[in-house]
Amino acid sequence: MLKLIFFSVVLFSSNAMALDSIEVFVANELLSEKGKQFFDIDKLKNSTRAKVTVYNVQALSNAEDHLSEGLPSNENQALHIVRQRMASKKYRSTLMEIENAVPSIMKLATYQIEKIPAFVFDNEYVVYGVTPLQALSEYQSFIKKGTSNDK
Repeated sequence: MLKLIFFSVVLFSSNAMALDSIEVFVANELLSEKGKQFFDIDKLKNSTRAKVTVYNVQALSNAEDHLSEGLPSNENQALHIVRQRMASKKYRSTLMEIENAVPSIMKLATYQIEKIPAFVFDNEYVVYGVTPLQALSEYQSFIKKGTSNDK
């Protein structure tokens, strides 16, 4: 079982109780083959009015694997195949996969995410290693404790 590590990363000060955004960082094993989450992201979306964005931290690696799949070891032959792929619709969709993967890598570095799954609440608080609804509960509990201490 993954350990829960809960900490706050202060990017800007905000004590608002309204939750505006939740960013979820996952890897392939936490996604279904069709790209839908096998765990309760939909329940998380339905439990809050926050904008929920899911990032697959392995998306770039997946796209690179897709591009290099089945290339021969002969450099000239591989170059010829790569040129054919670049002209195909299939390559264009892979290029889109790469473009779509860039934001997840940028966010991962910005937040200095150490483990997955990771849930970032309002660009400020990170919860690691639990399900989406457990992460929401941990965040709400933490905010309530902080708000009661402010009074």
